[in-house]
Amino acid sequence: MSNQIEVGIFRTNVQMRNTRGERFRIFYLSSLVIAFLVLIILIASVINQAFGLVAVNYAVDPDELVRPIELENRLETIPETTLRGYFGVDTTELDRATLQSQIYLYYTLLDQVVNKRDAEIPLEELAIQPLDEIMTRIDGIENVARTLRQADMSEDIIRNLAGNSDLWSLILEPNTRIIDDLSEAELGRLIETNASREILTLVYENLSPLSDVREMNGIPLSISIEGSIIPAGWEERPINDLTPAERVQLLIENLSQEQLLALVYDRVVREVILQSWNLNESVLNRGSLETRVEDSLPFGTELRWRSWLSADFITGGLTKTPATAGIYPALMGTLWLMFLTILIAFPLGVGAAIYLEEYASDNFINRIIEVNIRNLAGVPSIIYGMLGLALFVRALSPITSGAIFGTPSNVAGRTILSGALTLSLLILPVIISASQEAIRAVPSSLREGSFGLGATKWQTVSRTILPTAMPGILTGAIIGLARAIGETAPIVVIGTATFTTSVPSGPFSSIVAMPTQIFSWIRESEPQFRNLASGGIILFLAVLLTMNATAIILRQRASRRSVL
Repeated sequence: MSNQIEVGIFRTNVQMRNTRGERFRIFYLSSLVIAFLVLIILIASVINQAFGLVAVNYAVDPDELVRPIELENRLETIPETTLRGYFGVDTTELDRATLQSQIYLYYTLLDQVVNKRDAEIPLEELAIQPLDEIMTRIDGIENVARTLRQADMSEDIIRNLAGNSDLWSLILEPNTRIIDDLSEAELGRLIETNASREILTLVYENLSPLSDVREMNGIPLSISIEGSIIPAGWEERPINDLTPAERVQLLIENLSQEQLLALVYDRVVREVILQSWNLNESVLNRGSLETRVEDSLPFGTELRWRSWLSADFITGGLTKTPATAGIYPALMGTLWLMFLTILIAFPLGVGAAIYLEEYASDNFINRIIEVNIRNLAGVPSIIYGMLGLALFVRALSPITSGAIFGTPSNVAGRTILSGALTLSLLILPVIISASQEAIRAVPSSLREGSFGLGATKWQTVSRTILPTAMPGILTGAIIGLARAIGETAPIVVIGTATFTTSVPSGPFSSIVAMPTQIFSWIRESEPQFRNLASGGIILFLAVLLTMNATAIILRQRASRRSVL
């Protein structure tokens, strides 16, 4: 009877344990499913903002940029008698070049009327206005009287030109080319006319190897744009002595038609994204979006499909407009930071772990060191940022700025080297702890066998223990690198650049990284910057996964070698 009772109690206990185990299994499975769902929702949210429709317009209509160039070409081909007939007065004292320049000046006045703030009017609509209305609008242009005096033109001539229907037909004649068909010289004229204040910056960004545009002043062109094509006799002239036309000539001499066209689109045409929609809205409500664009947005606005993660975005430089902004400087800055960080932290962390496990004696001081190393792994990252600011940026500025090596940086100690040193301190505790655990896991029989064969301490460590522990050591390096690549707080405290046109080219370049750039975009008021941030997040995850995959492959190879 007692045996039956004991068997029944045993079965009851087994059932209770199985029930409890099943509950825990369901709990763990539910946790995994919830975590997986949250990850999917997060990734879907990012993807949803990285693709979709955008309403696009231009700050300057490309066709309107081509029109004056086409007009000049037409004026070159029409007979001189027809040209003189446009004026309605005796022009025998004027040569053909003067007549053409006066007609072109008249066209520039019309262009100012068409684009006058708060009184814009299409050129086609202006052409059908009464003559007095046209003259009133021209008279309203600032300093028009002085402009006409300088060109030796009277108001009567302007009236005759404005009232000539044949001239209007010539002006309104459709363009035979688009902006992509213009030559290098014609694109240069567009830059000179419409972006005169940015020409020096364009020369610096595209031709100069110097680290700052201000360094170009007073320096001969042979130095300030070293390696570029310089017209004969200009080698000793400084950039600040050149006229805008001469600076444009440097661009024309050194850039291809495609590069000049890209500059015109970026600095003159300036594509403007008026509104953007996420992927779900773009797919489900496209019809209503087309109606909204047609009814409520300015004339000429186009609805386009846009991938915010594109080749232009990855290879483009940082700009202040979402339509043209890229992430290439931040991408290169992140790669430089990770390369230097792992180059510094990995040998130091592994070396410290080897010393603590294989050479250090088990005493009170060493135990205190190990406890502190484990505690440092939990210190907030912003504390490391403050340490990096005080130590690497300020105290060691001559080293981290490159001044001691003869390559001083224009950002003092706020360089990629300072950022890499700070991030190295951040992940050192992780690498040391993981490496210690990996070394402890090496069977003692391997050590004893090595010593038994006559190997020295270092031979045992380098040829037996390290190869066996390498998979675990690389696991710690992966964890540390994954933490370092995503850290924003230390880099912000040190002083990262959230807007720079220069691409990091070495350890003494200005700090710029993808996490801080994404953070900067998210803070912007324009919603399109959040679309850019989503594209940057996807690229950032791709870089992180690529680095981790590379480390995992190395770990697997090391694991196979240790088994063999």
